[in-house]
Amino acid sequence: MKMKQVLSVLSFAATALALGLVIGGKGSLAHSVGVREVSASSCEVVRLNLGLGITTQVVFEQEPKVTLYADHRHFRINTNSLSPRSLAIIPFVEANELNAFRDAQGRMPTGAALAQALDKSFKTNLFVFFDNNNQLMFQLRFVDKAQADYIVRVKQVFKEDCVL
Repeated sequence: MKMKQVLSVLSFAATALALGLVIGGKGSLAHSVGVREVSASSCEVVRLNLGLGITTQVVFEQEPKVTLYADHRHFRINTNSLSPRSLAIIPFVEANELNAFRDAQGRMPTGAALAQALDKSFKTNLFVFFDNNNQLMFQLRFVDKAQADYIVRVKQVFKEDCVL
């Protein structure tokens, strides 16, 4: 996905979130995306459900200062000056890497089976740091597109007994 498209998706998602909109509903042709809300402290790991070809937006209460993750090859994490409290996470797998998952007849697994294979090979973690050395931890996990998170709103709970 080109940077301009990513920024466009981020801008739309931030606007929808700010207005409290949820796309879809009865009679709508749009897919219902919704917003998943989680509470997290520095001592808990939050699972983020990522689908190949899907951008997941993570929205925080405060602006992240630093993100650390090992697998820059398979996950793109972008920010946008128009929505500084948000991160866009985009899973990325090269076509030649996908070929490794083909069966003996050359067929690619579909849906949940492909997601399970991608997750087994490429799942990773993400650390997000904020002011005052506060941090949150995440697992980046592959799931079928239908189960992927579109927007995850994170309520940050920094407990004194849970400072790392």
